[in-house]
Amino acid sequence: GSYYDSTPPNKPSDFTPTPADNQITLTWTNPTDSDFVRTAIFRSTTTIPADVVYTSAEQNYDLIYEGTEEEYNDTELNNTETYYYAIYSYDKKPNYSKPIIISAQPEEGKTTISLESTAASSQTDESEDSETTTQETFQTITGPFSIGMENEEVKLLQEMLSTDPDIYPEGLTTGYYGSLTQSAVERFQCEYMSICSGSPSTNGYGLAGPNTRQKLNEVFGSSQSSAASSQTNENNSQDSGLTAQGLITQVKEMIKELQLKLIDLLSQLAKMLSGKTQ
Repeated sequence: GSYYDSTPPNKPSDFTPTPADNQITLTWTNPTDSDFVRTAIFRSTTTIPADVVYTSAEQNYDLIYEGTEEEYNDTELNNTETYYYAIYSYDKKPNYSKPIIISAQPEEGKTTISLESTAASSQTDESEDSETTTQETFQTITGPFSIGMENEEVKLLQEMLSTDPDIYPEGLTTGYYGSLTQSAVERFQCEYMSICSGSPSTNGYGLAGPNTRQKLNEVFGSSQSSAASSQTNENNSQDSGLTAQGLITQVKEMIKELQLKLIDLLSQLAKMLSGKTQ
């Protein structure tokens, strides 16, 4: 016979807010279910009902985090506002857990310093004396990418983007190409390629296609700053936007990803139908 999974993973536990000046740090513990995929957190400035289902939260509140980490720093908040949060966990199907609802208000003048930031501050003080600046570099990013994919290449992309808090303020390196990563790519394209509107399917806005990957490697690649700079000057017309050929290549990559997903779904469907006929 066939098995139909309708059971969601357990709810995250220990969902706790820690307010500070213009920010609230959220911490929690992910469930240990074998089919757990990730957690999602929504934010609102109005009360969130205790029994709100995921689809309703998705329609009415702001999704601020999605991934497998167990901490998120919600910044640029108003110290006079109370913020409400709903956290869910879900599996591959996806089945969504019931939410945990909490609320908190930022505390003006209060700062929170983690052990990591303290160590980083100490290291910064020491490095300032030498007046030397070391810029982090990365291996070449190759792709291809599609919204919703999850692999090490996506993690490398996130690591690159996270070096600039203005482009990727969340700084999460989960390996999952979700809405936060898409928004970070959009900011990168606007800053470095003068592409500030559109969609993944029309002009590649929010998707790290061939031209965007080339620009990412120029900006963050290892020991290529001078060569990349001269090459950028020579190819400004190409790098300022997605060329027609680049867009075609990008669409082909997306089609390939969709074909693979379709094959997998058809295989699962065949197994289910085979089980029912036995």
